[in-house]
Amino acid sequence: MDNVDRRIDQYQIVASSSLTDEHIEVLKQGDTFGLFDQYGDIHSLRTGSHGLYHEGTRFLSRFVLTLNGERPLLLSSTVKQDNVLLNVDLTNPDMTHVGQGEVARGTLYLSRARFLWQGHCFERLRVHNYSLHPVPVRLSVSVDADFADLFEVRGMTRERRGVLQEATLERSRLRFDYTGLDNVVRRTQIECSPPPDSLSGYGLMFCYRLEPKAEREFHLTYSCQISDAPVVQVDYSRARAAAQTALTDQETPECCISTSNHFGYFGFLHFCSFCLSVRLHTCSLWFR
Repeated sequence: MDNVDRRIDQYQIVASSSLTDEHIEVLKQGDTFGLFDQYGDIHSLRTGSHGLYHEGTRFLSRFVLTLNGERPLLLSSTVKQDNVLLNVDLTNPDMTHVGQGEVARGTLYLSRARFLWQGHCFERLRVHNYSLHPVPVRLSVSVDADFADLFEVRGMTRERRGVLQEATLERSRLRFDYTGLDNVVRRTQIECSPPPDSLSGYGLMFCYRLEPKAEREFHLTYSCQISDAPVVQVDYSRARAAAQTALTDQETPECCISTSNHFGYFGFLHFCSFCLSVRLHTCSLWFR
């Protein structure tokens, strides 16, 4: 028997799920980061950790995309090595439409490209019809924002919370406002371009008829706003270029050492190791 003290810590946070339960795609930029599944969706009710976070608060707790009422089939999902862009490739399952026959699997190709920049999450959706016939498309997105902090996400239960207002709807915008116990207003704003065909407090929907070999593109911007902080008013392309430029400016050139003398290279390494050993020895004497 071990003598480990198993008394429950009063500050212990009970983990409701493991982060290794399924693959999670991660994006981070500044004080903003996002945890998504391989489809690019956010299922906080199922995993407990998915979401779009900004300065320690989850500004988007649900974001689920469906195609004609069905979840698309996953083809691939990758995050670029520089951790800037998430690319997801999807296609449709076998679908049946009343009065219009069946749409075979793989007829529609759906791509999602997403990145973070200055407290915003930018996403581009593209749908391409590879068939020789027009296909009705209903692209739906269900959303929600709980404004939970990181401790609540990991299982802590708070006695009191702030006030979450009813969603505010505009022609192309959906907004959630939350006033915390600290009297700070936090806001999640979702903006669509072009405007959706349907908008509610639970999500948005694009409905159209996609002609053979045609493609449609949509842009969604999810903004994390705190009080009167300035909002970045840029489109997907400009924000993408700015994010890439900032990343390039932050890169530090690597230090390279080269020599034409094979023995000189090993001699240099020996000299460095000698200097390091002398310095460590001197430091040990100094601390005694």
